[in-house]
Amino acid sequence: MSIDRYLMRSMIRGGIPILGLLLGLFAFLTLAEELEDVGRGNFEVIDALNVMLLSLPKISLELLPVTSLIGVLVGLGALASQQELIALRAAGWSNFRLARPVLILALAIIAAALATQQWLIPLLEEEIASLRANAVEDPDMERGDSEFWTRSENQIVRIGGVQFGLMPTDVEIFERDEAGHVARVLRARQAHILDSSTWQLWDVESTEVRPDGTRVTRTDELTWRSVLSPDQMATIITTAAALAPTDLLRYIAHLEENALDSHRYRLVLWQQLSLPIGILGMALLGIPFVVGSTRTMSAGSRISVGVVIGILFYLGERTLGQLALLYGLPPLPLAMGPDLFILALAVYALSRAR
Repeated sequence: MSIDRYLMRSMIRGGIPILGLLLGLFAFLTLAEELEDVGRGNFEVIDALNVMLLSLPKISLELLPVTSLIGVLVGLGALASQQELIALRAAGWSNFRLARPVLILALAIIAAALATQQWLIPLLEEEIASLRANAVEDPDMERGDSEFWTRSENQIVRIGGVQFGLMPTDVEIFERDEAGHVARVLRARQAHILDSSTWQLWDVESTEVRPDGTRVTRTDELTWRSVLSPDQMATIITTAAALAPTDLLRYIAHLEENALDSHRYRLVLWQQLSLPIGILGMALLGIPFVVGSTRTMSAGSRISVGVVIGILFYLGERTLGQLALLYGLPPLPLAMGPDLFILALAVYALSRAR
């Protein structure tokens, strides 16, 4: 076990600088994007810096598969260059025995990644949404701790809360006539956002104000043309990719219970659940490179190979995800496919490496 710990420390020393380098690059790109909003509303440079810092954990999760691969290539590659892996092979260590410390370290990273995805990312995304709300130049919008208010020429909208980060609840819509008086009040228990301008209201109570009194009617559902702008929507609705897997799962079940389309959210859920497979597969894939090329491949070449494979893996995942969204393809095979392919390739390469 002491040798396992020694190998894991070598991989950590190889992976941390790479993760830091990649994080620095992506953090710079994120900051550059956020600085474009500086000066809008109350959004200041300090807000852009805070958004960048709060985005780092989410960026780290996206980088973990490629970092795992390069960490193994650099960490074990250094030992291979010093003939230490040859000594282990001479002592009877097989490729799969060498994979044990890699597997242990990968499982620890996976556990930390899942915890971050479940609990930390949703909290940070709420803070990011609050900071970005400062960039919304709208005097007719007001956001409190638990409520959101906005108005247009003839409507005032109140949203009491947001369930699952995606579904507005306790919605009230006050419609005004030409004189500015309230002509109708819609109260809905919850709403589903069908697209950028269309909401489906559920459990709706409609109160019409007439000169001779009020008339109250109730309906199970009602389509409403939203008056909220995209910037306003971004301050109250969380992107699906930033939700905790359990919240996504409950929201998908809720949509399917109400016969609504859940395809996009099922794709995001399977993409989140594919992360552990990607981390494990990419980490194991690094072993055949250092075992089979201790003399023919330099450290720089190993890093270059890792970067190329990581880029191809990242682009492959994103491309298949977009194809699934555009053409309504089954989300499970397209979300899990690249990760399962990498894992299968890693196991095959381990069994063939000499």
